[in-house]
Amino acid sequence: MVYKNIEAEVVAGIKRKEPSWVRDDPSRTYFLEEWQNVPRTQQAMFEHLCLLVFQNGLWWSVVLGKREAISRHFKGFSLEAVASLTEHDISQMLSDTSMIRNEAKIRSCITNAQTLLHHNINLPDLFEQAFDSPAIFDSVSELPRTLETTDRIADDLKDAGVQRVGQVVCCALAQATGFIRLGA
Repeated sequence: MVYKNIEAEVVAGIKRKEPSWVRDDPSRTYFLEEWQNVPRTQQAMFEHLCLLVFQNGLWWSVVLGKREAISRHFKGFSLEAVASLTEHDISQMLSDTSMIRNEAKIRSCITNAQTLLHHNINLPDLFEQAFDSPAIFDSVSELPRTLETTDRIADDLKDAGVQRVGQVVCCALAQATGFIRLGA
């Protein structure tokens, strides 16, 4: 896969060609290899939705470091498997030091899987219907934290019962999947 070169920006006298959440090698690798290129499948988008739920209040690199454990406990992010996790499964997650052991975030991801299934919400379709074409921004500093389009998606998901997925999370998911992009 070929990744385009992103123009360097000068921020406080330092050239910046990546978002501020890129702070170390794991987050830089994610930025260069996955960001804007996450497959637009239900499973991949649900994975990123969960990772973004876990990221709230943490560095992205912490979440990336725990990603394997999250994926293992969430059965590869299969909606059906996550929706059917039990109290025993939650207890196992909370006792696993390789996991982000935040019970509220774990339960939110389980509830979100159940909600997406119950309401038959297909994340790729939801985002594709909202974006006629990608929203293009010329530089990292122009990337939005929220966008009217993703605000509406966040509101729709909240109305359906999806938890911990606000406007910033929806905008971040749109960026990860390339609905919001850098460059032309």
